[in-house]
Amino acid sequence: MNIHTPAGYSPVPGTHPPATTRPARGRRRAEPAPDASPRHRGRSIALAVVASGVALTASLASAHAATPQTHTGPQAAAGTSAPAAPAPVTATAGAQLDFGRTEVTTNPAPPAPPSLAPAASPQEKSAAEAASPQMVEASKAQASGQRVPPAGARLSSPVLDPVLNSPFGYRANPLTGAAGELHTGQDFAAGCGTEVFSAGKGTVIEAGFSPYGGGNRIVIDHGNGLQTTYNHLETIGVRINQAVETGARIGIAGTTGNSTGCHLHFEVIVNGQTVDPSAWL
Repeated sequence: MNIHTPAGYSPVPGTHPPATTRPARGRRRAEPAPDASPRHRGRSIALAVVASGVALTASLASAHAATPQTHTGPQAAAGTSAPAAPAPVTATAGAQLDFGRTEVTTNPAPPAPPSLAPAASPQEKSAAEAASPQMVEASKAQASGQRVPPAGARLSSPVLDPVLNSPFGYRANPLTGAAGELHTGQDFAAGCGTEVFSAGKGTVIEAGFSPYGGGNRIVIDHGNGLQTTYNHLETIGVRINQAVETGARIGIAGTTGNSTGCHLHFEVIVNGQTVDPSAWL
């Protein structure tokens, strides 16, 4: 194929336009024949190879652009094919599905080993056998959450030959007959003139007439939040701040205040709260 180029243009340095190029006007000197040397032929071959490579690159780029990209994840390794899509699972309407499982069984745990606690010594057994009934009852009361005195801090009876008339707890009011009244102490049968004794060692913190129904009243503080009160007395034989010992004579029973007859109303107070005196005597 003849390539027509403008006059005087040479596509390859050192070459001349083909003979078919239109000659310029006027006279012109005859051009020498093209160089047919080996150097000229080698240059022509190199230009042809470059042109072929450019054409091949353009063809590959065009083919790659025309191919749709179907990869949605990481590119597969060379030489491997994409996995086939799983076939859909279908079932007919009303089909019954069975999820079978193996049977589960259990075995009982082995019996617990015998206690490793050391056996009680003969001295401990003797002490346990010698425990008084009062100590046993106190232990039961302590296990049930009832306020009980610590060991060695129990109280003695405030009267000789005590006879209980009315225990601690709810009862009908003996004056008004109203039900549901909390009897905050324990009444002992004591005729007028019966001696009253301190139930424990302590200090007198109150000795006088009480405006709250107790009549002539004595309060003794035994320490550690423990107090005892003696109510409805005929006479008071101690004064405030006086130290007393257990069993000291402190007054005479009577029927002063809100009382229906001669008796001793005895109370035990622990940290400001009245409790059942029977657990302390």
